[in-house]
Amino acid sequence: MMNSLFYCIRFLTILPLKTNFKGEISLLVSWFTSVGLILGGILVIFDKVLYILIQNIYITSFISICLWIKLTRGLHLDGLADTADAFLSVKDTQGKLAIMKDPHIGTMGVIALIIIIIGKILFLCKIDINNRYFALLSTPVFGRFAMNILIQFFNCAKVQGLGSEFLKNKNFKSFLFAALIPLLFCIISFQSIILILATFIITFIFGLYCRYEIRGITGDTLGAVCEINEWCILFIFCL
Repeated sequence: MMNSLFYCIRFLTILPLKTNFKGEISLLVSWFTSVGLILGGILVIFDKVLYILIQNIYITSFISICLWIKLTRGLHLDGLADTADAFLSVKDTQGKLAIMKDPHIGTMGVIALIIIIIGKILFLCKIDINNRYFALLSTPVFGRFAMNILIQFFNCAKVQGLGSEFLKNKNFKSFLFAALIPLLFCIISFQSIILILATFIITFIFGLYCRYEIRGITGDTLGAVCEINEWCILFIFCL
């Protein structure tokens, strides 16, 4: 069990944990929110120390977002860029799926990255200091919980690929296990109820959009839904 957690951490982050996990990749799904909590904890500690050292919220926010991207290797941002290039093209379903397989980034992908990254920095700058650290802790969790929602309630667009691997053997028990941490946040903080509802709404809208565009989800759309939800949740914290 711990081997699958360590492998999930290594798969979704740059943390070099050793593991002899040899199971199917679908077994990692239940650990997504746990990895999000670990990422959030690292960000909180780093952000607190950095702010104490430089006493500048703007520089601290910029560097914290850069660390956030570094910790995840830009994995989800890559999915966002590919999804934007495909969905905002005039191609048919197969053409859009071909664009998502292309390793090169297009204009729409670049624009999507700029909007997401600059938005995260600006929102983090504007979040009240009393909510800042809870935002940093919880946002990676809800972003990855959105991936769990997409996997649980939508079908895959392709027979092969990362998305299809994650959807193998999906079951409601794994989904509930992943939901434990977001639900725990709801017990601790009333505002988390708003966040979990927002995550469901945003993810279902995005999932329906994926179904319309490419008849399902892919590994790229999983990364995209994570980034979109993180962007929206940080915006909600600003409010």
